[in-house]
Amino acid sequence: MPLQCCKDKWPTIPDDEPVFVIRGKDLLAINVVNFWIEEATLAGVNKEKIEAVEKHFAAIRDFQEQHPERCKIPD
Repeated sequence: MPLQCCKDKWPTIPDDEPVFVIRGKDLLAINVVNFWIEEATLAGVNKEKIEAVEKHFAAIRDFQEQHPERCKIPD
């Protein structure tokens, strides 16, 4: 289930703005989110935003560890 912080933001995203979603079952998600955290840190993104993404990272990691049968490389 998406974290509440994501669901709270969905109504604020304009219809014409592209959105890219990475699902927890995507085996590439951990690397992608970790890369974002590293780049955001280097770019000076505020600490609260990075901490929020770190929660997503942990949730994805935990999901993949608990449900390996549901995880796969995207097709």
